[in-house]
Amino acid sequence: PPFPSNVEMEMVFRSETDEWRDTVSLKLPVAEFQVKRERDIVTQNRYNYLEFEITNIGNKTAYNVNIKFDGDDGLYMIGGNYKFSTIPPGHKERVWLAVIPQSIEEHYIDVSITSSTVNYNERFIYLTGIPDTLAIYRLVNNITTGSIMLEREGKGSPVSVELEYRDITGRLVRSVTYVSKGNIVDTPLLPHSIYFLSWSIQGYRWTRKIIITGR
Repeated sequence: PPFPSNVEMEMVFRSETDEWRDTVSLKLPVAEFQVKRERDIVTQNRYNYLEFEITNIGNKTAYNVNIKFDGDDGLYMIGGNYKFSTIPPGHKERVWLAVIPQSIEEHYIDVSITSSTVNYNERFIYLTGIPDTLAIYRLVNNITTGSIMLEREGKGSPVSVELEYRDITGRLVRSVTYVSKGNIVDTPLLPHSIYFLSWSIQGYRWTRKIIITGR
């Protein structure tokens, strides 16, 4: 398997009367990759375009680089396969992926990068049908002992976020509105049970099942 780029070794020196140790750091010549999702372009036609930046952050040139994007079954993508003969250290490559948003849903996109010495994988979350100018929120954990956290994503301005909690019969048991610049933490103080949490932002709506357990 590929070696890490930074290796620490402990060296032991012995003589007839003494023993001492020292740690030596070695930086091996290895290619490493970093992937950033740069921006989404929402168009008026049926395609949206996602831009990714691929950077070799290692200290060795990567050869015969294959970059592949893959999504879940509900996400229709066009393209997503790129080949580069070399990517030198510090070099950036920008690649594009076209998707067709079917509805407002949360999907995942997997990116894998392989070369003669590298095997890199990372997963990105993509919300189809959402303008990139809109601040959106993602539920961090659907099982909690009391508090619910919505993590802010996107680059939009502060927005009004309406939260609704409904029990398994559909009855509304709590409603609250936040105007937030960052993450939202709500403590509903509801009995231990299963609920459906919905939050709305400028006409877009998400619903997730949550479980409130005992401490």
